Amino acid sequence: MLVASSRPLGVTRWSRLVKRAVSCPDASTEPALFLERLLELGRHEPGRVLCATNDDLAWLYAAYGSELRSHYRLYTPPLATVYGLLNKWNLHQSCAGLGIATPRTWLPRERTDLHAIRDEATFPLVIKPQTQAYLVSHYKGAVVHDPGLFEQTYDKVRALGTCAPFIVERDPDVGWPIVQTYAETASRDVGVYSLGGFIDATGELFAVRASRKLLQWPHVGAGACFEQAPTEGELVEAALRLCRHAGFYGAFEVVFVFGEGRWQLVDFNPRFYGQMEFDVARGLDLPLLTYHAAVGSSHALRQLVDRAESSARDEQGGARVYCNRIELEIMLRLRRLAGAIAPAELDQWKRWLASHEVMTDAVLDRRDWLPGAVEAATAIVRRALHPRRTWLAAHDR
Repeated sequence: MLVASSRPLGVTRWSRLVKRAVSCPDASTEPALFLERLLELGRHEPGRVLCATNDDLAWLYAAYGSELRSHYRLYTPPLATVYGLLNKWNLHQSCAGLGIATPRTWLPRERTDLHAIRDEATFPLVIKPQTQAYLVSHYKGAVVHDPGLFEQTYDKVRALGTCAPFIVERDPDVGWPIVQTYAETASRDVGVYSLGGFIDATGELFAVRASRKLLQWPHVGAGACFEQAPTEGELVEAALRLCRHAGFYGAFEVVFVFGEGRWQLVDFNPRFYGQMEFDVARGLDLPLLTYHAAVGSSHALRQLVDRAESSARDEQGGARVYCNRIELEIMLRLRRLAGAIAPAELDQWKRWLASHEVMTDAVLDRRDWLPGAVEAATAIVRRALHPRRTWLAAHDR
């Protein structure tokens, strides 16, 4: 395996499975230089399969697909498809046209629009940038419980919602944040429902795995703990309809929250995603599916999909879990230090960890221990270098 990374302490490059690591510019801050380096690498070592692992790369690979295909194998839809799913306002509109439930969503552009939303909406509300693709601040958004703080919070998100100029050139309205009703479903009794899956370019080969997000931190942030969940037929059908309507193919994650008595679609990640290893461990080998699709191995691809569907039937009713244990342990300790977690909740998480001796971990692996050591060290140093941000995050609810 070849790893190209801008970070000397990037976790993946320290795995024993990596045969070679090369340095490259940061794709998020220096996309032109990154693309130049990527094309140079492709010219010297053509034929590798290229897969997006974050929103920036999903956008970049789709935007420059024709150039990249000269040297790489890609399984990437056109930019209009990818950006239509990465942009939350466009995603909401697509879902509305398909009859797929989403939280009530606004795109205010005037101060009078904010006044109207504040007066008619039911709080809490969440305010988010339209997209994370080449968002300079990488800010996820904020939850507002107090109507009196609504406009102030909106202005903060607006100020942090600046995207790179080449995104703004294609979408001049991208800087306006969206406002959505916020479903308080991060609790352990409901959770956030995730469908990870794969669909081929014909729209016929389709396989998914379901999981329930038990914990994310910060409150509007990445998931740290997941558990296996049964596939809900209605939500699977909604994801399939959306993929076909958008013309999407490849690996993806669709996220639902429970609000107003029903599941509502809130996010679509047209790329590899954070807890993907959990779905791989349960029989849905998304990297291998993407590889066979990219190189045109249609027979092997169909066999993998059939095998994934068969193993999905066998796993119904199980209780497997996924955890980023390093992040969870740090979070629990910081929140305890800040007095932001009740003793009962702390005990609950300790019991949860103790009750699952076998879990899929984001980084920790006894057979490949160095990435875990690097991740733990860099996580501690990162927080030590930014004490104010760390303290505010510890109090995040």
